[in-house]
Amino acid sequence: VSKGSELTISYGVPYNQFRLLVVFGFFDIGCEEIFSNMNFPGKDQDEALVDMGCTDPSKLVFRVDAGLAANAVWDASLYIALSSNPKEQRALHDAHLRGDRKAKSALHAKHNLQASVLLGEHVRKTINELYPSQLMGVELKQEDYEQHSNLRMIIEHNRWMRVAFGRVFDRVNGMVQQEIKK
Repeated sequence: VSKGSELTISYGVPYNQFRLLVVFGFFDIGCEEIFSNMNFPGKDQDEALVDMGCTDPSKLVFRVDAGLAANAVWDASLYIALSSNPKEQRALHDAHLRGDRKAKSALHAKHNLQASVLLGEHVRKTINELYPSQLMGVELKQEDYEQHSNLRMIIEHNRWMRVAFGRVFDRVNGMVQQEIKK
């Protein structure tokens, strides 16, 4: 390291705020992306999901500021939504492998409602399971904070994550409403 140069440290996975909180005792409210918590049985064994990057947590992210889902999140949602239609699943996978954005976009457009509903349900379920609203307004006593030194940080993290996931839910729910009106 040369004299006067800035030293930095990497904490590993910047999109996983829960890991930062548990391992290092802090989280970054300035991060741009968070892990979508898209975990589904057998995903690591499904060759198509692996090929499309839908098993890579660094690609399965939401944009914190705008509530946007990454392409891999949409691909995973569509692929799962098409589970009862193996022909369309294969078409999505094949289009991805060929780099055929036009064919892939056509499949996303054709099945946007199903993928959006599935993603919206995932986000709603995640909010309710990981960040239940009944815990968000709980008033704690000073002794609670004294007994559990990280309690303030955990509560703040959960509130922050609920807001971030809420942005995604609002955006996806708006897309579902638009699709229904068509």
